[in-house]
Amino acid sequence: MISKKMILLIATLQLFFSTVSGMQNQGGSEKVVNTLDLGPCKGLQQKILPFEYKHLSEDERARVTWLPERFYTIIEPGSEKLVLVGPLQPCLFVAIKNNDNGRVIIFHKHSSNKIEYLVQIACEKLGIMNPRAIRGVVFTNIPNNPFVAAALRSELQGRSIEEEVSFVKDRLISLFQIPSSEANQIESFCFNSYPAYELGEYEFAELSVIIGENFKPYSISMIHENIFDEMVPFSSAPLSKKVKKFEEILVSKVYEITRKNFGEIMEDSVYGGEDLLYYYDQLPFACI
Repeated sequence: MISKKMILLIATLQLFFSTVSGMQNQGGSEKVVNTLDLGPCKGLQQKILPFEYKHLSEDERARVTWLPERFYTIIEPGSEKLVLVGPLQPCLFVAIKNNDNGRVIIFHKHSSNKIEYLVQIACEKLGIMNPRAIRGVVFTNIPNNPFVAAALRSELQGRSIEEEVSFVKDRLISLFQIPSSEANQIESFCFNSYPAYELGEYEFAELSVIIGENFKPYSISMIHENIFDEMVPFSSAPLSKKVKKFEEILVSKVYEITRKNFGEIMEDSVYGGEDLLYYYDQLPFACI
């Protein structure tokens, strides 16, 4: 029997996927035109994405660390590690770099993650001593479906996703003690996504970000690049079948890694049980 926790997680991810199908194609303040082969009947087309698209070689694919919601990871100077964050919505991609030593930390911030914990972890892991040495990026996608937007406002303390991104940026500037005159050290922006299947073989490319030691974000399709090994046998399958399989794998992986790392929170009814996973600005992060 599927547990109540699993049902709650599945419902949340289904809300995400239903949001994508109801979106419009409108770029945010950051956008890049990419020429992509969208597959049968679509062929080569120019599509706007939040960033330049990253095609992975087999060697690069082997060096990817996938970062699910509520997790962070470190990229050391000189490392060949690539970090993939996604799918995003309404979760945030947050990247912080200490220019004094070149260390980078990447977060997949869920609304339940406490911003103060993010800054505390970044300062500790990056050895931040000089606020002027900090660079940061905050990014996510915007739903245009009114029902979904209303539901997310409730989750985000009444704020829209755009307002939440601005709020998080302002909190980071404040908590890192970055001078107001240097506020542009933290960049923030959003991107409104495409209708379902509009990107063909690059489905969900606008919803994920991959980044390395050079601190340059790229857009990437987790489906097209076979980020999950379980997707490889479906490489030649019809797009609808690949998307369905990807959704199944994603739900399973997110649930399992959440249960493994936050099991005590999911089980402890004294603290609200599984519902605490969706309380705003409460939880710590786990490291990958």
